[in-house]
Amino acid sequence: MNNQTQNQMQGSMNVRQQASPQAVEKQPKESRFSRFYTWAKPYSGRIIWILAGIITAVLFLTIGFWRTILIVILALIGYAIGVYKDNPMRFMRWLNILKRFS
Repeated sequence: MNNQTQNQMQGSMNVRQQASPQAVEKQPKESRFSRFYTWAKPYSGRIIWILAGIITAVLFLTIGFWRTILIVILALIGYAIGVYKDNPMRFMRWLNILKRFS
């Protein structure tokens, strides 16, 4: 290769090397889910309870009052078993609180 061709090739390499740090500095675009999660996190309790209310209302209207109450009771029992498995001391504190009311 002659010197002119080598200079041209090195010039194009320098341009590529200069462009690559700029590409590395760009941050990836934030996804819609992560933006929604960031927005909704402070309102998570409200969102969960609104959804629970809507689901309960739909159950009342479709399967009736007593069947819905049965589903809620069974879900609470399942939750209590899960709390007991995760942290038995917390479950015992709950039982002591419930004993005060009876």
